[in-house]
Amino acid sequence: MRCQLRYLHSPDVPQLESYQPADASTFSILIQAMIGPLEGEGEESFSFVLCTPGALAKELSTDGYRWGHSLLIVPRYEFHSLLSAVQRVCHRVEGPTWQDIANALSYYFRWEFADYRTGLPPVL
Repeated sequence: MRCQLRYLHSPDVPQLESYQPADASTFSILIQAMIGPLEGEGEESFSFVLCTPGALAKELSTDGYRWGHSLLIVPRYEFHSLLSAVQRVCHRVEGPTWQDIANALSYYFRWEFADYRTGLPPVL
């Protein structure tokens, strides 16, 4: 089984294709990659932060630390480079089940169902 990127979305930016950060050297935005099986319907959300080294340096000078999972660091914003990076990951991942694929994608992205467990009582 293989997967494919259906589309990219950001709650921070209305149009990723035409986005121009106010400061190209220090931007950071949340990206959601909607990925599904190559053959078949459906998709699930895999998210990551897209940022520059300048944005990381600014965060480090303010907070003194930064966690690094689900982080794509780029020198500047270019939509086609972003798209290509996510598509490359999708092309490399394969597995016998969707769960195997999602687990492999979770190495790069935060999967929406990463901490989901069935049979738990609802949180009140």
